[in-house]
Amino acid sequence: MENLEDARKNLRFRERCKIQSIHHFSREECDFVGEVHPEIRERIKIWMAKKIGLEAVVWTGLESNWNEKRHREFSPHDAVGYVKELWEKARAFDRTREYIRNAPPQIQTTVREFLKNELMWIDSPLAGTIFEPEVAPDKIKRSES
Repeated sequence: MENLEDARKNLRFRERCKIQSIHHFSREECDFVGEVHPEIRERIKIWMAKKIGLEAVVWTGLESNWNEKRHREFSPHDAVGYVKELWEKARAFDRTREYIRNAPPQIQTTVREFLKNELMWIDSPLAGTIFEPEVAPDKIKRSES
């Protein structure tokens, strides 16, 4: 980034939050912007002292929304449970995407077309050997008994 404000705006855009939630510390100003706990301030100053050539540090200072989203107090145990839930959802999504993309090209449904258009999915190239070649019934060799 060319300057601190561009970096803050970039992070605000990526985090989808208000600019007031984007905190920073710069060597030039030698001050923090945003509400930062004194212990964190000290850690950042020590960290910055070791980073030669680094002019500023930018981070999100978002408040926890754990209670709102999970309807209970934060705990490390619940955080692990949440990550496992995300992993299961991602695995289900990945399996669904693989199933649809790997369907034979002859199977084109409305839902498949919508998914291809909306999610930019493309059909996976499938080896021709997985499908038996179509042979006209009169060309099938029959064993004589």
